Amino acid sequence: MALKKDQVIVWFSLTEKGDQKQLFLLACPYSRLKDVDNRLQAAASRKVKGSRLEHLDPALLEEAAVPFVQDYLDTIFRIADLCGFGITYPIKASQLEQKALNLASSFLKEQYPGCEFLIRYDERKARASLVSSWMRKTQLPAQMDPTDLSTSVGLQSARLLGALSKDSSDARISSLYEKVHLQSLMARKWKLLKARDIYLDLVERKARESVQTLFERIPELVDEGQFEKWLKKKVTPAFLAKAADLAADPDLRELILTSAPNRLEAQYETLKANQKQAELPFPQEDFDTFANGYANHFVSLLDPARCGIEQEDWKSKSKQLLMDWVEQPEKTGRMKDTIYLMCKDKTLHLLQTSLAECLAADLEADKEIPCGTWQYTEMPVHQLDDFLERISQSHPIPKLYVKGWLNNRIRKWSIENNRFLPLYELERSHEQMLDRFTTPARTFVYPPVAKKEGTRWFSPEVEEALDVEDYEFLATHPLNAQETRLLASCLAAGLSRNKAGQYLARSKAPFYGLVRTYLFSSKVQRFLDRRKFVAEQTMLLKPNLSLAAMKRIHGMVMNGIPVDWLNTNLAGGMSLSAMDRMELQYPYGVLPYSWQFFSRMPESLQQWLLAKAKLANPHSNEAALQIQLDCLNENFAVLLMQNDKRKEAEK
Repeated sequence: MALKKDQVIVWFSLTEKGDQKQLFLLACPYSRLKDVDNRLQAAASRKVKGSRLEHLDPALLEEAAVPFVQDYLDTIFRIADLCGFGITYPIKASQLEQKALNLASSFLKEQYPGCEFLIRYDERKARASLVSSWMRKTQLPAQMDPTDLSTSVGLQSARLLGALSKDSSDARISSLYEKVHLQSLMARKWKLLKARDIYLDLVERKARESVQTLFERIPELVDEGQFEKWLKKKVTPAFLAKAADLAADPDLRELILTSAPNRLEAQYETLKANQKQAELPFPQEDFDTFANGYANHFVSLLDPARCGIEQEDWKSKSKQLLMDWVEQPEKTGRMKDTIYLMCKDKTLHLLQTSLAECLAADLEADKEIPCGTWQYTEMPVHQLDDFLERISQSHPIPKLYVKGWLNNRIRKWSIENNRFLPLYELERSHEQMLDRFTTPARTFVYPPVAKKEGTRWFSPEVEEALDVEDYEFLATHPLNAQETRLLASCLAAGLSRNKAGQYLARSKAPFYGLVRTYLFSSKVQRFLDRRKFVAEQTMLLKPNLSLAAMKRIHGMVMNGIPVDWLNTNLAGGMSLSAMDRMELQYPYGVLPYSWQFFSRMPESLQQWLLAKAKLANPHSNEAALQIQLDCLNENFAVLLMQNDKRKEAEK
């Protein structure tokens, strides 16, 4: 291409790095091109102590090459015939890009008034259509000259300067950026722009102070392209003022970065109210009342000298558990359904909830109960079997609170169908709670089916050995779950129903006496006969425990570990090494049912925690947070023990 002496060569570099574009224009008069080109080539190939700059690719820049790049930049800045313009901006920022290209054109016209330009660019990096459109829209008198990057030291230098046009957390880039930035401040021929400054020119004058505040508090608005999206939505100065106000709270940074303007504006009043509420002092007195209940309960159960936990330790653990919930409200422990079932006039009245303790406490206090935490329905008695079939297939199986003939009816169905159902006594307070609900739901939403065969009472071997009369016999005697399973094993092993019935009629006789000869060897029987505590003796009736395991368990009882904790954490067939590990984790592990304790969280403490959680998790729904907080309250005693178990394991 024939060139004129009054033409200006412009090396146009546009490179994408991550989610950013690096634009840099390096220009010099054509009349000085040969001299400039030679000086750049010489600087790039200069050797120092046997080493030299291997390339000008910033993507391959190594720590050892930084001093050579600094020397190369010094050479560029000493060439009086060169000038440069650079900016880094987000990839998806069309308005910002257009404004930057307009300013680049104005810069060239200002530096070389009345001149014609030859734009050299790498077609693999910058589209020809973008370059031609830029020239046309800005009326830049120029021609296009596609150039191979690998053969053009000018284009390589422009690419290098583009990579250094914005500060970086990379120490290598940061030190070189300072040199380029300082040059742009000292010389009019070198200009580095910041994307945020261009955005300030794109908004109304009365909104600039708010935008400036936003960029200072949340620089990612520019870097991640969110502010560009706002401009496309034609945001108002009023919205920008509200956003700047919210940006003062670091906890709302993520919300501002990810929310659409209309949603953020709609949430403004709520967020400000939450901020004001969160500024309230921590309700120490109510927290003390709440935490002391749990602390006193566990101190009464556990020997502080053995477990090393005093009352103040429990209070400290309680507060930490609450603070952890604020950051991660989904960590509330497992929700387990409870069903209260009562029969009136051949109609079953059924209340299901996953927050039984909170529901009862709130009803007692005449509080409004959120609909998402319970369901109440009514059904004819003849639908009971179908209801039990569906419930028995869920996991975990809900607790069923029933009484009287209904208890016997459900227990009979449960055993005869080999479907285990946990039954509890329906108390007067539960009946009063059921009476509070008057409008039944049209359909009952069952828990999801986990296993179609349900949780079985008996092992396949025992089930195969039992006949229909055995099941009927088991269903007629009010035994607990462990006793029912042991008796079934004895019937399967040859115990007659007649003999079992006679023995069970003597209510004062320990249950162990009935099963000893059918389930245990003579050595095990002699060992169990010497156990004086019925609770310990009953615990040792777990299936598949060897005599050595029984002796190991007895040693733990003699060492002061409570029987109910051992009974809950022991499993049938557990090895001696597993028992050693179990003993080391006492008093943590699975919380025995008899140890569980509930205290309703005071209202002031609930409101303080909810306000803090809303700020820490701005996308969370307020009603969902309340349910999660209630679930935390429901499982608080269990979580205290689990929390310690996890922390002890980390030590």
